Amino acid sequence: EPRFTMLEMIRGFGLEQLAEPGEMDEVQRRHATHFLALAERVRPDIEGPRGQELLATLEIEHPNFRAALAWACDCDEAELCLRLTGALWKFWQVHAHVVEGGDWLARALVVSERTPSRLRWQPLYAAGSFARQLGDYPQAVAYSEELLAQARLAGDDFHTALALLTLGLVAYNQGAQHTAQSRLEEALPLFRALGHQHAEAMVLSFLGDVCALQGDHAAATDHVERALATWRARGDMWGIAIALGHMGNTLRGRGAYERAAACYSESLLLRAKLADSLMTADCLEEWAILAAKADQPEWAARLLGAGARLRDRHGTPRPPAFEATYRHATDTVRTRLGERGFATAFAAGQARTIEQIVAEATAVATGNERTSEAAAPTAAARRVGLTPREVDVLRLLVDG
Repeated sequence: EPRFTMLEMIRGFGLEQLAEPGEMDEVQRRHATHFLALAERVRPDIEGPRGQELLATLEIEHPNFRAALAWACDCDEAELCLRLTGALWKFWQVHAHVVEGGDWLARALVVSERTPSRLRWQPLYAAGSFARQLGDYPQAVAYSEELLAQARLAGDDFHTALALLTLGLVAYNQGAQHTAQSRLEEALPLFRALGHQHAEAMVLSFLGDVCALQGDHAAATDHVERALATWRARGDMWGIAIALGHMGNTLRGRGAYERAAACYSESLLLRAKLADSLMTADCLEEWAILAAKADQPEWAARLLGAGARLRDRHGTPRPPAFEATYRHATDTVRTRLGERGFATAFAAGQARTIEQIVAEATAVATGNERTSEAAAPTAAARRVGLTPREVDVLRLLVDG
């Protein structure tokens, strides 16, 4: 739809005219209320077939959401802060605004701390989830335990299960897989009884990865296949990408390297299309570990370089549970290529655009690694249905 901008000088003059008769506060309130309505209207459909389209709309309006949140927080508008952050957290997560989103969530929780309300529960869940992704595990546990205590006291099974999910994923990231399994298995029947398919699939997918890490590949495959079937039926691209990554991990553990590469390839294509560079970094590193095992050292080094660039750009650390495996793969590849060869391939990965990495990934997964770099990006883009504009966005994703 058409959008209009104005010269900064004219905008400043307009703001002055609003301020003089004391109309500024009312206009800002109406502005915040309007964009709250938009965020709450689209939130239920983000995890469905229209998710990509709706997330793109929210991205366009992100400056307006920032302005609304800044006004609401500055004016101690607790309800507005909580409802806005509660409606926007999924957008922040999928579009890799986790650092900024985490800051807004923390501000909203501070503004509302004197007025305990169920409206705090979604922001508490999201704040805990974001803290986990940013490696602040004590804060993630604090938010999640606060939510767990309040939800259990109120008899709210959904938010109880959300808190258990985050606590399970904190344990998963820290390498405490038995604790992770216990927490996730406690959450699973709660989501299932409520008929919340998306959340149930999330638990199943991560539970599958936990089982794989413990060597139970049969259970891992069963859990992840069920999650993947649910998300495919719902048309949830974000969920499909997660489950495919976990299936790749399971297949890698079983030695089914070609099938694992196919899963990572499809997962990477979806993550790139969603512009989710945080999940893209995870996928690149998991595939690098596979490539090191499959004796593809140069490809592994390029994947490591591309993943490192995304982590550096977003400030998202690698979970401690996976550091040893990552280091072992890196050392293996460095030994195979030598210091100079490794540095060259790693730097090449860092210099790749997401579009180029996606094209190379498709070529590697299909056994067509000799596809020319000039033709491959366009071909790969067509295969996943990217528009020319989306290709441009992907080019900019790692370039900041």
